[in-house]
Amino acid sequence: MRETALLSPSLFITLYFTENEIETYLATAKILNIQSNNIASFEIIDYDQDFENILEALFKNDKILLESTKIKLALHENFVAKLDYGGCFNE
Repeated sequence: MRETALLSPSLFITLYFTENEIETYLATAKILNIQSNNIASFEIIDYDQDFENILEALFKNDKILLESTKIKLALHENFVAKLDYGGCFNE
């Protein structure tokens, strides 16, 4: 998927499929890498099994589905790690 200026490795994102102006949750993922050509690769962490066929088509680079899929920021992994371990957010 194409990078936006706000995306960077280690960010958690959510993927939404848009049809008839309605967004439907597909998955939560973590960005692994952003290539020099601005293509982002990510690891799926959780997904809605009802839309597994759409995710499979996305992984095959289905152009129509790629254009109908939105990425929204979730949380950075450092934030989540601090939540998991009770860390201080002022570090």
